[in-house]
Amino acid sequence: MDLRELIFSSILDPTIYKETQKALQDIDKPEYDQTQLLEFFDTPQALNLEYGEASKSFSERYIELSKHIQDWEPFRKQNMHYISDNGTYYLNWNAFITTIKMLGTQEQYNHFAKQINDYRIIGGYAQTEISHGSNVQGLQLTATLVGDSFILNSPNVGSYKYWPGLLGLKPKHLSMTNILEYKPLQYQQEIQKPTSHWKELMQVMLAPKLGFLRADNGYLGLKNYKIPKFNMLSRYTSIKENGEVVQSSKDAVKFGYGSMLFLRLSLANVFAISAAFGNVVSLSNGDNNTFGIIRSSVISAAIIIANRQVHKLFTLYNQQLEQGDPKVSNTLTEVHILSSQFKSLAGWETVRASRESCLFSTFGTLNASSLITRYADNVPYNTYEGDNNVLLQQAAQYLSKQFAKLSQGKNISGICQFANKYSNKQLPQIKLDNFENLDQLVEVFERLTYEFTKTTLEQFQQSLSDNSINKAWNEIHQTDLIKMATIFGYTNIIRLMFEEVVRLESQMTKESYQFVKRLAQLSAAYLILEYRPLLVAFNIINVSQVFILDEIDKIIGDKHEFLTIFKDSVQNQKQRNFTGINWNNLNLHPKL
Repeated sequence: MDLRELIFSSILDPTIYKETQKALQDIDKPEYDQTQLLEFFDTPQALNLEYGEASKSFSERYIELSKHIQDWEPFRKQNMHYISDNGTYYLNWNAFITTIKMLGTQEQYNHFAKQINDYRIIGGYAQTEISHGSNVQGLQLTATLVGDSFILNSPNVGSYKYWPGLLGLKPKHLSMTNILEYKPLQYQQEIQKPTSHWKELMQVMLAPKLGFLRADNGYLGLKNYKIPKFNMLSRYTSIKENGEVVQSSKDAVKFGYGSMLFLRLSLANVFAISAAFGNVVSLSNGDNNTFGIIRSSVISAAIIIANRQVHKLFTLYNQQLEQGDPKVSNTLTEVHILSSQFKSLAGWETVRASRESCLFSTFGTLNASSLITRYADNVPYNTYEGDNNVLLQQAAQYLSKQFAKLSQGKNISGICQFANKYSNKQLPQIKLDNFENLDQLVEVFERLTYEFTKTTLEQFQQSLSDNSINKAWNEIHQTDLIKMATIFGYTNIIRLMFEEVVRLESQMTKESYQFVKRLAQLSAAYLILEYRPLLVAFNIINVSQVFILDEIDKIIGDKHEFLTIFKDSVQNQKQRNFTGINWNNLNLHPKL
């Protein structure tokens, strides 16, 4: 295994791109035509098509392509989105069918799965309401049991399902989160195209929005809309004939969040790989302005590799769920915290990386470079599947509860257990002579998390004497609490990446393993450079900025060789260049 195989095996089967090219040859021309391939993928030309026609055209091509790869496993087919047609069917495969599989009974999954695989059902994912995004408990769409049916109602405009992709032109079914007796529940809802006036359903296509330009955006309002009782996903929560709600355990409502967490983990990879792809053209500029771009690329690779460990934890959660393991709730909590951190940090890193790509690349701010389009696509990453600041506040709350146990003299377990090593101890300064010792680098970040969290929570506690807990948390200390969770997130990325690097040594060629190890060292070095003032203030290390920069240069070595290896590893589709473009045929003017 080399780095390219490692990265792509983290997000999809590494053979998909090659087989996609072959299938496109069959569809378009007997002989391979690069133009046809570029038209299939995201290109400036494609984005200039009229929105409705573009969405329809790309959808038809995707389905046609799928017919040529019937022998693929469903997982491979669904993850083809990572390299093609981003947005058109992403939610159908990665949210709609996943929700049914995780929350539905086997009978329900069997009923829907074949229809989905054959494209007889096209599914969307409608959780977000105009007035309620990350706050699932605040959703207002209601479901009332009447006989063998549920009657769905949007009581006000704020309860309209809004913004989800696959809610405008193409969907036939939606995975929806409704409220029944104040419990969030998932339903599969069949929808029909709207008539000229609103009777039971108002489904409206929205224009393209920032990010996912072909995601078929829309909003939905419901009025006395009837669906079969069978469509309520009943693996953990069911309804008796008398209307009584029956849950498999006291944590049944929490288990309903599993599909959301899976989507969040998938998005972390989408964001990180997007950052790496977006930097490929910029890295081609050689020695000019590459410092920041290398940094963003390295951190993105670290997130992808570390996320392999989180996916294993998610697999463990599913196994514990199947077996009724009492530890399942704790595992779910850890998956929630890690997925929240990875998604948030990957989103921020990607926006930063795409902006740097535009600024540092020749012609990078021109539409024809593709980079400006990627930047526009990446900006809303910070709000998908939960606003970053909201998610990191949840991680901060988790840290607060764990450190409360420490203050009571108790040991803590799970992803915070490292704090046990540093509690109430006077620790010597770490002598950081180089970045070779991975365990030592992990200790640097663990101690930073411990010291910054301890200081922040002590200040928070002191402020409670004069302020309400809401004011102290949401106003006075909010910035530091989010920073606390951010440092904890980077600590988890470094720790899990290093664990994965050690595990991979026996699976990779010596040359590839050494390069991956360099990526691990660089990710730690760049983050230590950024947090150096705090690390020095807490007496964890005492190194100069010049020392860290020198070590970064040593790890990179020959910059041209390093960039070549990295570009070859992350480049899965041909990037635009500035030769052979018919500038007169490119519509570079904005349209209203």
